[in-house]
Amino acid sequence: MRLEYDITLDEMMAFQRRALERNRQFQKRITRSKVMVPVLLLLIVFISVDFRVGTAVRWDMVIAELITVAVITCFFFLTVRRRAISRALGRVRKTLESPKNGIYLKKRTVELGEDGLCIETDESSDRLKWSMVHEVEELDTVFLLYISELSAHVIPKRILQEDEMTELRGLLERHVTPQPEK
Repeated sequence: MRLEYDITLDEMMAFQRRALERNRQFQKRITRSKVMVPVLLLLIVFISVDFRVGTAVRWDMVIAELITVAVITCFFFLTVRRRAISRALGRVRKTLESPKNGIYLKKRTVELGEDGLCIETDESSDRLKWSMVHEVEELDTVFLLYISELSAHVIPKRILQEDEMTELRGLLERHVTPQPEK
């Protein structure tokens, strides 16, 4: 099967979004934020209570501050992941739109066969055995052929006829064996 195509910015961004969602380091940073922000807010509340030493503690004020912390924490928990991904994707988009990074969006030819795949661009050529593709993921608009945890070849669905899509799925099912999680 021989495919020739340009990858659009939206297709590359679909891959980048998925790569962020899979990135363990990125997820750890989000988790740290989810823990640190509420801890810091609670610390502020308790410090403010300590500064009131010598005066009667107004528990109604402390309770109001704790409720405020709870509301801010809930909002933060609900939005931190989306905001972090959005910020990171904004930086990626800016990088991809830069003329010097146009290589990612250039025309490429991919040949898929029983022995593996060959990817060619004007600048490079890559021949991979199927054993080097450790995972395939099908998104709404693209197929992602992972050669490492965060690196994948992108094949857009828009270039495939229905029979080609069926052929591609069959080829991938026959040759790509998912590797266990690390």
